[in-house]
Amino acid sequence: MKNPNLIPTPFAKNGQRDEIPADYKSDLPSQKATWNTGFPLVTMMPVAAGGLPPSGRDFNGILNQISDNIVHLSKGGKFKYSQEYADSIGGYPKGAILQSDDETKEFQSLADNNKINFNTESADKVNSVWKLVSTTQLWDELNKKLNRSDVVQSVGSGKLQVMSQNAVTDALNTKQD
Repeated sequence: MKNPNLIPTPFAKNGQRDEIPADYKSDLPSQKATWNTGFPLVTMMPVAAGGLPPSGRDFNGILNQISDNIVHLSKGGKFKYSQEYADSIGGYPKGAILQSDDETKEFQSLADNNKINFNTESADKVNSVWKLVSTTQLWDELNKKLNRSDVVQSVGSGKLQVMSQNAVTDALNTKQD
């Protein structure tokens, strides 16, 4: 699969834009967009019928926030645990994978509505609802185990070495002859 065109910077990064609130509050302009309801009905009515145009700053704010997430992912970024976000969505869902604050581990949620912060909570709490799925330490240890001196080119009885793919293929081809 080929990559789509990768976006190098969030839309309107340096443009005029408004922050988009989660919900509408009475002190906001009547044509203000929110994440919960989008653009209100008044922005969909003709101006002659009392409608109000939507704000270009709202459009820039919406597209900026969406593209900011896309650019983060396109650059290979991972999402980290956010207590504020977890609280706002009722906790992370089962299957969510997040990166540790020190960027050396990834954890997968084992439960829906997961609000346990694996960066700060006790190991017992963390292990009850998160599974460690990747660590830089794990990869470092695996790479140490499979260094060149541990890969052999012949069949043997050693338990600390592994055969190369080439040696396995040659051994299998020899048995078929």
